[in-house]
Amino acid sequence: MLYVHKNSVCLLYSIEERLLLFGYAERSPRYTVSSIGKYDEAAQVLGLLRNQYDDVHEELEDMKVSAQQEGSGVPSQLQKIFASSTTRRALFVGCCLQLFQQLCGINTVMYYSATIISMAGVGDDKSAIWLAALTSLFNFAFTFVGMHYVDKIGEEIKKVSIL
Repeated sequence: MLYVHKNSVCLLYSIEERLLLFGYAERSPRYTVSSIGKYDEAAQVLGLLRNQYDDVHEELEDMKVSAQQEGSGVPSQLQKIFASSTTRRALFVGCCLQLFQQLCGINTVMYYSATIISMAGVGDDKSAIWLAALTSLFNFAFTFVGMHYVDKIGEEIKKVSIL
């Protein structure tokens, strides 16, 4: 699909076209080195991606060393995260907070706050936008107030649990 807008042309692909073209995409050089082990193919692809005057062999050597370290039992960053129960618990709490924020719909209310305020009949569009900005400012400011109290309550719980 060709999209033309004010002297610029953009080629937009549909999902089907992207899926069809995905099979013809070049493999990344890092994947080619680490998973397949074909260094010549990786050098060729890296040469296509870089300027013709760049020396790709140094970068390819870095990829080889990185692939050897990953293959020698050095745990990846994701494995390090899940290795600690404290980190897993913090990650779980953070994901649940994000989920509950999405489910309660506050993002939608904040996004459409100017429209909601103008539909409520408060002045013109300009004043509705300023009131929406004020609402966002209060949301931003009281996030820090909430963090302060959560931190303070957490310290109190620690003090009580020590006794």
